Amino acid sequence: MSDSLKSRPASVGDAWSDLGLHGGAIALTFLSLLALGGISYIIFYLLFFIFFSVAGGASSDSAPLLGLVFGGLGAFPTYVLSCLAGVLFMAIPALYFSSGTPVSFPDAVRVLMKRPKRYLWAGFVFTLISGLGGALCYVPGIAVALTGPVYVNLIFNTDRPVFDAFGASFSATYQGQGWSFVGAEVLGGILAMIVAVCTCGFGGFIVFPMFCFYLQNLIYNKGLVSQ
Repeated sequence: MSDSLKSRPASVGDAWSDLGLHGGAIALTFLSLLALGGISYIIFYLLFFIFFSVAGGASSDSAPLLGLVFGGLGAFPTYVLSCLAGVLFMAIPALYFSSGTPVSFPDAVRVLMKRPKRYLWAGFVFTLISGLGGALCYVPGIAVALTGPVYVNLIFNTDRPVFDAFGASFSATYQGQGWSFVGAEVLGGILAMIVAVCTCGFGGFIVFPMFCFYLQNLIYNKGLVSQ
């Protein structure tokens, strides 16, 4: 099934079917992200007010800074976990197309927990490079961001070193068939945002995961990663 899935032409209908197969996994990813975000929020403000009060409250110039520092430190572990959870929206489709079998939420979590340092480091590198690119008149940052689907595929489905995976994803995206992939990515992203806006954000819970499955299918169609 894996080879036939990779060679299958990318279509909106098939992306919808793929999402249906992973409805539970995607829903649990959304819920875990919301839960971790909520926990981070609570921890941050709880610690902020504790240290703000201990440091003297509004009468102290250093109290807000202490609150921010210790609140941020306390919320950092759950923030890291939320980052790992967030990447599952792209990782689940990548794992699905690589293996050829549906990926459950526990399966995806097990993959994350096998090599959490690799995925955190990969996320940090990608965020840093795209952030630096964004500081250079935005265009380089957008160019880096558009390599994301290929980069995630290589990070989760190969053992390539992180910088090597980034270089390979950039090269694949911006040469040959990669340019048509970029065009589809940009156009699809615009359409997905329009749908989300027109549905007051609720459509985004469906259209963006569908878009991730579509892009992973397209990655193999365009030969951007090895079969």
